[in-house]
Amino acid sequence: MRMFQILMLGLIFLDLVRLMKLILSIIASKKGLKDVNHIKGELRIPKTGEVLAKNATPLEAFEALEKWHKNKISCG
Repeated sequence: MRMFQILMLGLIFLDLVRLMKLILSIIASKKGLKDVNHIKGELRIPKTGEVLAKNATPLEAFEALEKWHKNKISCG
């Protein structure tokens, strides 16, 4: 039983490390979008055709996607 607990803690730690890397990657990506604010376009969900942002800079589109994702998570 003790070995199982140690193994589970190790797996949880690895998941936390992966999550932290993902969060840092998202933050870095978001910062880089400020440099291309001269580009504008439309953000759509390909499968549904739902438009999340029109005439949006990459940063605005990224933020719209984050908002959409949070809504999807909270709604189930």
